[in-house]
Amino acid sequence: MNFFDYINKKDYKIKKFNNGEVIYKNNDVCSVISYIESGEVKATTAMPNNEEKIVRDIKSGEYIGLNLVFSSNNIYRATFTSTSETTIYEIDKDLLINLMSKDQRLLKTLLTELSDSAIKQFDYLALINKKTIRARFCYYLYKEAKRSNLTELNLPNKTMLSSILQIERPSLGLEIKKLCDEGIIENKNKHYKILDMDKLTKSF
Repeated sequence: MNFFDYINKKDYKIKKFNNGEVIYKNNDVCSVISYIESGEVKATTAMPNNEEKIVRDIKSGEYIGLNLVFSSNNIYRATFTSTSETTIYEIDKDLLINLMSKDQRLLKTLLTELSDSAIKQFDYLALINKKTIRARFCYYLYKEAKRSNLTELNLPNKTMLSSILQIERPSLGLEIKKLCDEGIIENKNKHYKILDMDKLTKSF
């Protein structure tokens, strides 16, 4: 359940985006919270050589602007682009504050979402602090498995995954192949199956 379940549909916007459409631009003011009802979104920044770097892959059931909209410096630090047919729910910050003052369930659910988001940010920092390619990938795979309570997962393609993990695409591919050869995981395209959870967790 997300906090939009406690909001009347007349109070928020439903927006649809095609693959490749920009939803929010870097340096724009964030005045709304957006919920990815379906589809996927990537957050990217421009590198000094003008190459695009993916800093976050946002899936269905996740938010844009949740930790930002109430900040005193509520400026988007990335450009958010749809990577599939995507539907988002969008609500204005001031309207949300007004609704929360009248509905304690909405307030409680939003605070829970904020806390969960803070934990995800902590997990990401823990991920980036892993020193080896194997440790970083295995930690990411483990967290995704725990989050979904599944041992068979569909992850982003390896190009996007390498950007999320901040490692080189060829090096990631080689490490995934090694994990497959060792019988720790199976991989076909974007599909991964964890065969030995104990060995996976010992890898990070």
